[in-house]
Amino acid sequence: MDINEINDLIEEFRVTFLSEDWVWRKGQKEAIVEIIQAYKNNFKTVILDAPVGSGKSICGIVVAYILNKENKKGFILSSDLSLQEQYEKDFKKFNINWGSIKGIDNYLCIDNNEKNSLGTCRIRNKPAKRMPCYHICPYYVARDNASQSPTALLNYAYWLIMMNYVNNSMEDPPFPPRDFVIADEGHKILDIIQNHYSPRFDAKTLEKLEKLTEFFAIYKVHNHIKDFSDIKQNIQRLFNTENQEELHEILLEIEKSFEEYLPSYKKLKDKVQEDYPHDDPPKEWREALRLCDWLKDLHCKIEDFNDIINKTSIRNLVKNPTGENELTFNCIEESYMMHKYFHQWTGFTVLMSATFADPSNILKVLH
Repeated sequence: MDINEINDLIEEFRVTFLSEDWVWRKGQKEAIVEIIQAYKNNFKTVILDAPVGSGKSICGIVVAYILNKENKKGFILSSDLSLQEQYEKDFKKFNINWGSIKGIDNYLCIDNNEKNSLGTCRIRNKPAKRMPCYHICPYYVARDNASQSPTALLNYAYWLIMMNYVNNSMEDPPFPPRDFVIADEGHKILDIIQNHYSPRFDAKTLEKLEKLTEFFAIYKVHNHIKDFSDIKQNIQRLFNTENQEELHEILLEIEKSFEEYLPSYKKLKDKVQEDYPHDDPPKEWREALRLCDWLKDLHCKIEDFNDIINKTSIRNLVKNPTGENELTFNCIEESYMMHKYFHQWTGFTVLMSATFADPSNILKVLH
């Protein structure tokens, strides 16, 4: 594809989707052409560093459109829900029929009016597609539409879960890796990944865990008093030492203690089926299910962090006091994390931002 062909496709996009009086801003068409040429020349990653108001998002949309014309599928990734909603407005304004999907709890279950993570199919362990409401469920309708779109709009948090968890656990995942990724506000990627794989412990950690432990004991799901006591002692040990090897050993112990709770989550769902086959479970049961989701997520975060340290070095473990009685653990091996959780899934990658301080240095870190 030469420059003339690329320009023809840019004009085709303008005629098809934009208003008759649309005028490209300075540098937009040139940026699109250079990005497509970089793709054709087998470059892996391109940075679009342009100021606020220069129209980066429309550049990303047109790049995706041209790559779709080449029978390539891809993602546009947003850093947060407000940016994702702005893209959705652009899709609607331009009449571009691409799907967008947000995190599951941005949608309500239409069967029980709970957040979708506690929808009827989930608390009863029923395959969603076997539910009569599947084809009108706001979450699954949005997910399936995005899954079938040649370009799908996701936020980073949702995309990271799809790439690094869901694709390994489902036989037919909705979002396998695609040919390209347009990453808006690309300067935030590393912080988002750090946050996603950085376990945090604070006073609420033990409050939630104690509440769940008491529920399991009262309703005879399982006795986790020793597990809770072990975790409480080990969290206190985290505050009292700076030795990296000892910190890592404590985190491994905490991971094992959290793991002891996981079978109780499944047992709780089974008890919901047995005790409330036709009705929603009581409020305290729904709260316990929410806490189980929280526990599962925290366990996963601790497990992933321990795996990162095991595969890099204990020297990469950083203990950060991030508030009163609050600790966050980070890994300073940023290139490993970027490759493992981001770049191995992206294909051709366009990193867009208005705030790359030094694009060449950023490229070294982010790639």
